Amino acid sequence: MAYIPKEHKKYNLLPGITKNGYEVIIFDRKLMNEIEKDFKDKKILLKIESLDKNIMHYWDYNSYEQYFNDIDLLISIFPFMKKKLDEYKSSLILRNDKRKWGVLKYIGISNYNFTNNNYYYVPIYEINGKFYDDGIIDNEEESSVVTTTYEVSNFKVIIDLYGILKNKYNENDILH
Repeated sequence: MAYIPKEHKKYNLLPGITKNGYEVIIFDRKLMNEIEKDFKDKKILLKIESLDKNIMHYWDYNSYEQYFNDIDLLISIFPFMKKKLDEYKSSLILRNDKRKWGVLKYIGISNYNFTNNNYYYVPIYEINGKFYDDGIIDNEEESSVVTTTYEVSNFKVIIDLYGILKNKYNENDILH
């Protein structure tokens, strides 16, 4: 089930995956591609039969812990990949601290990606003192479809702990 920090629960964030018992996982796409390439170059198939899935696929996990356990299983089977897989796990921890994420309210006309008056997460993380955001997690609620194109005037900033969203949105609209 998706972890939602106590202070965010009132916004009904990620209702679909919460209802279905899954977690949204934001990852470093470049690092994941490097890992997949390393395995492919060594002609190692990432599918582990006991798991019945490609272990680098980040969907259908009920928790971060479950995903980390599967990555640890990969490390135990392929110790030569330990350094890169540990780096990947560290990047997951960095990117998936929802207490640091921003929250936006959609005030535009409902469409496939966004529903009027719903709230949406903006994954925010820090690397070497600089803050980054990975777009808005839209109605599909999968990290693979984080929306990066949208009409900024259709959102109001609700939570912006680090002040990075005000650069994209009218800072007079910031509610929290």
